[in-house]
Formats: sequence, C-alpha cells, structure tokens
Amino acid sequence: MTSIPSPRLPADIAQSARVAVRGAVSARTGILLAVALIMGLGVATTGPARVAAGASMLFQAYVDAQGRMLAAAGNLTADGRSEFAVLLRDGASADALRTAMAGLEGVHFEREADLPGWVIVTTAAGNRVGLDVLGALPQVRLVVPNRGLWICH
Repeated sequence: MTSIPSPRLPADIAQSARVAVRGAVSARTGILLAVALIMGLGVATTGPARVAAGASMLFQAYVDAQGRMLAAAGNLTADGRSEFAVLLRDGASADALRTAMAGLEGVHFEREADLPGWVIVTTAAGNRVGLDVLGALPQVRLVVPNRGLWICH
C-alpha cells in the first residue's frame, strides 16, 4: 500500500499559523490596550456632559442676544408705528373687529394675518391706552406685539 505524503507548508505560513493560534498580543500590548480602554470609557462618560454644558451656555448666550435685539427693534413698522397681532375670539370675524375699532383713537386695522383668527393692527408708538381699549373689546382674546419669534430646539 502506498502512502500519500503529507504536504509541508512553507516556513512563513507555518509560523503565521502558530502566531495566530498562540495569540499575537504580548503582556505589554495587553496592558496598553486595557489602559486605552479605561481612558476611552472615562472620556466617553464625562465628555458628553461637558459638551452639553458648553452647548447650553452658547445657546443661552444666543437667546439672550436675540432677546436684546428683539426688544431694541420695538416691533416698529417702516413708518414708525407699532404693530400688534390680535387673536380673535371664537366666532368673531375680522370685519366685526374692524367695525368695533372705528371709534378707537390712533389704532388702525391693517390686514388679516396669514393665520386664521389673527389680524394685524398698528398704533402710534407708545399708545398703551388704545391697546388697552382694544384688548377690552368683546371680539379680542389677546393682543401681542407682532414680532418674529424663532425657537430652536
């Protein structure tokens, strides 16, 4: 009976197979990997909190700056009049408000807003009496300065 000779692997392939079986990680490399893992976990657990705190401070500074700029604008139109948005009560129409405003001194109906139930009125800058009378009308639910408000989240 003839035997089939077993194939011999070249020396470099045999050496790489032994390394793969034994493991190529020395004790020093293992310690370095463990230290890197511990440091990575430390950064991962404390880093996001620091980033979030920094982002919160930046967002607060941005909001404060926008608030100061909005307050300085004074919701004035190009001709120097103050512009206000008026929310109508349920069932009230813009025409009914226009009729009720006919007797108000210094408060002018400008237009219906794009949002249903809202109208835009103007008054002389600083005319709080006209706004108080407007707010007391039975058709009016709310009077607010007509300023753009940007909310980010």
